[in-house]
Amino acid sequence: MSDMLIAAADGCTLFGAVAHAAEQLDMHPLFAHSDSEAVSMADGAELSVIICGGSVSRDSALGISSETRSALLVISENPSDEEKLRGTGCFFLPADCDERLILHAAKFCLSARGEMLRLRSKYNEIEQKLADIKLIDRAKCVLIQYLRMTEKDAHKYIQKQAMAQRVPQKSVAADILKAYEY
Repeated sequence: MSDMLIAAADGCTLFGAVAHAAEQLDMHPLFAHSDSEAVSMADGAELSVIICGGSVSRDSALGISSETRSALLVISENPSDEEKLRGTGCFFLPADCDERLILHAAKFCLSARGEMLRLRSKYNEIEQKLADIKLIDRAKCVLIQYLRMTEKDAHKYIQKQAMAQRVPQKSVAADILKAYEY
């Protein structure tokens, strides 16, 4: 799906600047009129950047940051919003910024989103490897307990079985756990 930009604003003053930024970035703008409407629109959609004009609740910012794959840019007249949203993963601009700054901030958000997706993918990969290691270690413990193998022998056994069956070690470990654990 092509990148989309959602602009949520309390007033329509930012719509023109945001629409122009979307055009410059070859994105399709979708407009919402509140942060809650933006969160609803973002739910389940594949959006690159969400630009909220006006006040955004901390809960909405955290929801967008954690539950979507979107970068959030908040443009607000209230300077205390920046402090309120610190630590939520969103970007902040003052409302008196010009169109050029909005464009550059949107580009930065796209870049940050790309890095966030790359890191999230790497995190998931590492998390899966850790789960595999834990599974294999549990299987080694079972072999040590029930077959009185040493840790080194249990490790070699799982490796050899995996090579002989041409399957990953985690598959062999799962089979061992099925056989010995309930």
